[in-house]
Amino acid sequence: MRPRALTTFAALAGTSVLALAGCTGGGQADKAPAADVTAAPDYSGTLSILTKFAGEPLEPYFQDLAAEYEKQHPGVKIQLIQETDQSIKDKTKTLTASNALPDVYFTWTGNWAENFVRGAARPT
Repeated sequence: MRPRALTTFAALAGTSVLALAGCTGGGQADKAPAADVTAAPDYSGTLSILTKFAGEPLEPYFQDLAAEYEKQHPGVKIQLIQETDQSIKDKTKTLTASNALPDVYFTWTGNWAENFVRGAARPT
């Protein structure tokens, strides 16, 4: 590398390291224990799932899928919330605003999802 290119590279690398160091910021992630990848999975608790497939023909599919999962994992309860294509939009807005989104939910890409990302990025 030429000296000027090397200096520019070093400056960029230094700035990147400082920026990344600032991301750690002493938040909860610093105090979280490392995951034990050798531990057996704990199949217990409640898993909330919001779908946009209420009604025929897909509602029974998700009900059967949830029941089968609960059968295979007796310690897990599936809370299945099924909405229609339009009602899920209203429900998602309400749940997002109240910071009560389910564990798993369906949404759209593009501008629809971007609105939620932008809204979540605003300081409270």
